[in-house]
Amino acid sequence: MPGIGFAIDRGGTFTDAIAFKGNQVIEVLKVLSEDPANYADAPTEAIRRVLEKESGTPIPRGTPVPTDLISWIRMGTTVATNALLERKGERVGLLVTKGFRDILFIGNQSRPDIFAFNIKIPEVLYEDVIEVDERVLMYDQAKSLFPDDTRIRTAINGSKVIVEKELDEDQLRLCLEKFKQRGISSIAILFLHSFMYVVFLNFILSFYLTFSYPNHEKEAGRIVKEYGFQYVSVSHEVMPMIKAVPRGFTVTADAYLTPKIMEYLDGFQRGFDGFSNCRINFMQSDGGLCEMNK
Repeated sequence: MPGIGFAIDRGGTFTDAIAFKGNQVIEVLKVLSEDPANYADAPTEAIRRVLEKESGTPIPRGTPVPTDLISWIRMGTTVATNALLERKGERVGLLVTKGFRDILFIGNQSRPDIFAFNIKIPEVLYEDVIEVDERVLMYDQAKSLFPDDTRIRTAINGSKVIVEKELDEDQLRLCLEKFKQRGISSIAILFLHSFMYVVFLNFILSFYLTFSYPNHEKEAGRIVKEYGFQYVSVSHEVMPMIKAVPRGFTVTADAYLTPKIMEYLDGFQRGFDGFSNCRINFMQSDGGLCEMNK
């Protein structure tokens, strides 16, 4: 039997599924996205029904769905969107450069309606914030204050930066205990100018190696993971671009939503007997597809 492909849209109320053999549509289904009395996961239930019908073999609910007849699965889901709109994401703690604890609360001061009197400030996604004692400055803005060449580093774009304060790892470890005591499990890290930390060295045969010096965010991320936090989102990895405010919004959203997405994906995978012979892709916010394990 040719492999069956599934295109699935999991919405907040209904889940729509279209089953294909080759280029031919063989089944179209609509099921409730939430029906805990009958099934744990709507896309899994839709796939189970199609496979049961096509194979002629009963597949009891609650048992792993066999995947030997599945060629591919492509799914779009509003799990992250709903979690964001309903404010049901993970509890997030923000680590930010000392002196900038309110940078995301203040934002960029943009006002869609400049004449409106009733201004509603968007809620931040993090629950608590800790200022980390570290600081990197732009060379052109601070060179007169720090003439010592040992503090100067070259960034990825050739610009120079000055390391005013190396990351205080001991202070960071003490502060992380505060997050632990509050039950926070997801950490977002935002340090100023972190997108510029990477330095290039030219070696033999024009072979370029990259390393971070000083990559305070990377080191902080390592410490956070060693401390036992389950989820860590680092701004220069999530959005390696200039401007701390949009980078901060992105990294906090990632820390807020990624645990919920991973929780859903883990539950989805548990409904099957393995995916060794089929491709599974999920739709991203830009409309493209990515592999489930990425």
